Amino acid sequence: MSGPGSDRSVGGVVVRSPGGLRFVPATVALRVLPMPQRVRVPGAPASLLGVALVDGEAVPLVDFGAHGEALLLCTYHGEGLGLANVEVVATGRFEPDGADAVTVEGARVPYFDFPAIVEHVQSGRWAV
Repeated sequence: MSGPGSDRSVGGVVVRSPGGLRFVPATVALRVLPMPQRVRVPGAPASLLGVALVDGEAVPLVDFGAHGEALLLCTYHGEGLGLANVEVVATGRFEPDGADAVTVEGARVPYFDFPAIVEHVQSGRWAV
């Protein structure tokens, strides 16, 4: 029988986005913080809110598009990345639902698409 404590369960954070709930695995999510002060990056796309100093490191802040007031500090390919304005809905262990989602209170919640957001932020003339 599977359940929240089963060997198949996956730990992480469930956040609300404009497109619905998204799951960020614990292997990527480092912690939830209050929104830090940030500095805008000239010429950056609107989705890149700027850069903030977090634990002595400059971290790009991507606008999650939700109406939350928290920062979900993540690591993606070894680099810090902040999901800004997130609303955390749940944390814990959840059952996988295929390779790209988990089940949360009976609903299928897809993984957050980090490759797409990083590609979007890195595209454009401003990126070097």
